[in-house]
Formats: sequence, C-alpha cells, structure tokens
Amino acid sequence: MASLVESFLDTHIVRDIKRTTQLITLSPNDSVATALDMLAKKGITAAAVYDPHGGHFLGFVDTLDLAVFIVKVFAENYEKHPHLYDPKELDQRFNMPVKDVINASNRDVFHPVEVSETLNFLITNFLQFGVHRVPVTENGQVIGIVSQSDVIKYLYRHAEKMPELMSKKLHELRLISGNVITIGNDQTLMKAFTTILVHNITGLAVVDLTGRLVNNISASDLKGISLNSFYKLEAAIHEAFLYRPSKLPPVSCGPNAKLGDAMSMMEKTGVHRIFVVDDENRPISVVTLTDVLKLFAKPYECC
Repeated sequence: MASLVESFLDTHIVRDIKRTTQLITLSPNDSVATALDMLAKKGITAAAVYDPHGGHFLGFVDTLDLAVFIVKVFAENYEKHPHLYDPKELDQRFNMPVKDVINASNRDVFHPVEVSETLNFLITNFLQFGVHRVPVTENGQVIGIVSQSDVIKYLYRHAEKMPELMSKKLHELRLISGNVITIGNDQTLMKAFTTILVHNITGLAVVDLTGRLVNNISASDLKGISLNSFYKLEAAIHEAFLYRPSKLPPVSCGPNAKLGDAMSMMEKTGVHRIFVVDDENRPISVVTLTDVLKLFAKPYECC
C-alpha cells in the first residue's frame, strides 16, 4: 500500500509548482562579466544559455560555474604577481564567453522535464543527475525553470498531507552527521570559495575563534565580484561582509527540530541550507535542500 508521501508525489505534477525562478537567458558569446552582473542585478543564481542562431539551449551557467572561473583566474594571477592585479589581463579573462564556462562545476546538466511529469519523477531527476534546477518543457518548448527550492516550498505548503514525516525530528531522520565543514571568519573570501570547490559543496559555515556560528558563505556570494572589485577576494570574510546589510544571517536550529520546522525556515527565508548547532551555537551538521529531497525520494514506512 502506497504511503501518504508516495501518493502525494505521484498525484501532483510539475505544472502544480509555482515557479519562483524566472527563465532569464544569456547568449553564448555574452561575457563572464555580463553573467556576473546579470545574476547580481536579477538576484538569481543561474541563467540558461540560449543560442538564437541554432534555436536551442546550450545549458546553464550558475554561481558554482562562475566560482570555478574566479578561483582559476585568481590562482593564475597570484602565481604571476601576488597581490597585484593587471587590469588588462583581468579584462581579457572577464571577457571570456559564457559558453566556455557552461557546467564548469559539473553540477549543471541541462536535463528538461515535462510539466506533466509527477513530483516523484522530478525529485528522482534532481537526485539522479545531481542538479539543483531543471528546465521545464511543454510540447518540447522550454517554458521555465524549477529549482530544488521551488519543490521544497511546494512540499511544505502541503505539509498537512504528510503529517508523520513532517513531525519527525532531524536526528530521527539521521540528518545529524556530526561533521560540518567550517571556515574561520578571519580567512579570506578566496579561501572560502576554494574550500567550497575542493569539497564539492555549495556553502560553508563561518565560525569565530570559539567555533560559534557567525555567518555563512556560498557560491552565490560571488555575484557582486567584478573586474573592479576582484581585489576584494583577498579580504577577510568578516571584513568583506561588514558593509553588506543585505547579506542574510545564517539560519540554524537544534538537533531536536522537526523536519517541518526546518522546511518552514527554508520556505520563509529562501535559504538552501540550515546549520544544526549545539547548545553553544557551534555547527554540528548542515541540512541542505538535497538532504530534504532525499527523504521524500525514500519515504519512511510510517508515513
């Protein structure tokens, strides 16, 4: 007999989800500088690259792809002349066409999903291909994008239909790993972005000298980096975010928080990760959108 979760996922389709991610496109020959500027101005983390001549999409460029680009350019520059930035060299690099950085992170497979597919099919695709967003098609035409965040919000808004799973505590769902990658707030932005790429994650917990959670940093924080602000990558994290009132504080909870509570935080704030902290506000785990989706892809018998 199908569980409440399975029944819900099999009877709701992609079309039901109210998409918050706009279909914003870049041309293949738009520069990386243009991409960084567009993502920052639109407040988005990815854009589709559309070839108007061929009449088809080439893929996505997101903040992780751009992080790969930034870290590589920084390393090349630093090797030549540490702490100095040649405007001509940087201008040449930032004018690289975005078609050359599509899926540089290997986490942006362009895998369309039809609006008539079930949520079960959609979630399976997210997990199978390791992607955070998929293009949505209708009659073979791309009409928008659905992200993991969109799905989490939709699931939470129907939480009453899956009460037992929603009421389970994070530690009961084995979401407390006891291990979370952190970085000190005295480290540089470049160190943070490099750590994100090395560990193949999307964000870090930023801690103070006592190990307490004070901030968070993700690839999306690169959106403000430009040719003229490249030098800021050498700034300490606590200095870099000092004058950024728009920077959201880290969202956290304790290990006894319920899944529904965690999803509520994700739904209300739009964050992609929640840090689980101990009584001293020290991070002991992190719960990501992908972690939550895995629970729905593998429903518990009680639910």
